[in-house]
Amino acid sequence: MTHLVYRDRVHTEGELAGKTERYWPDPDVRGLYELGDPQMGKTKHHKPNAIFVEEQENAVRLVREYGFSLRMRGELTGQRNLISPKEIRDVANA
Repeated sequence: MTHLVYRDRVHTEGELAGKTERYWPDPDVRGLYELGDPQMGKTKHHKPNAIFVEEQENAVRLVREYGFSLRMRGELTGQRNLISPKEIRDVANA
């Protein structure tokens, strides 16, 4: 799978301290990308408030144009997090 965006996180504590973890868009078991609608405020991370789209391109468009957050998975920890649009970077600019 070709990724369009990523997010880097530098760990500051624990056994991963000093390591950079890269997060990638992570579709769910149905193959859908999960987004948090900024209009939902502090509850955008709740599943009932999630928006799901089939194509990564559509997910990225919602992030860029409308400020949606995107569910992404870290490659070191495997943790899935809802990542803020201001932390998401384009792969082309990496």
